[in-house]
Amino acid sequence: MSHKRYSRDALRHRDDLTGEHTFGDAGQAILFILFLAVWITDAFIFKYSTLLNDYISFAVRLPLGVVVLIISAYLAWTGLKIVFIEVRKEPHIIRKSVFGIVRHPYTSAKYSSTWDCSC
Repeated sequence: MSHKRYSRDALRHRDDLTGEHTFGDAGQAILFILFLAVWITDAFIFKYSTLLNDYISFAVRLPLGVVVLIISAYLAWTGLKIVFIEVRKEPHIIRKSVFGIVRHPYTSAKYSSTWDCSC
């Protein structure tokens, strides 16, 4: 099954998409900078996140990390597909598929894959 790629302008005519929060992109940037600040201070000053590396083998962390990345990719792809590719007659809260489990699957995928790659 092939999917067309949509630009933001191509999606503006759809009535079932209500748009993003006006603070959304700026909030994402602020949270990213905050994440980097915490990560850098932890990695070089506090060193709390590397504490478990001494107790949990790489042979355990690697398969768990691969599983988390696969789940993250599934959440992201499925969530984006449901929101942007499937057309609904009128806007409503989506409760099917991954939205029945997680309210924001793309954001959950993004943060879990970031956490996974930092371990």
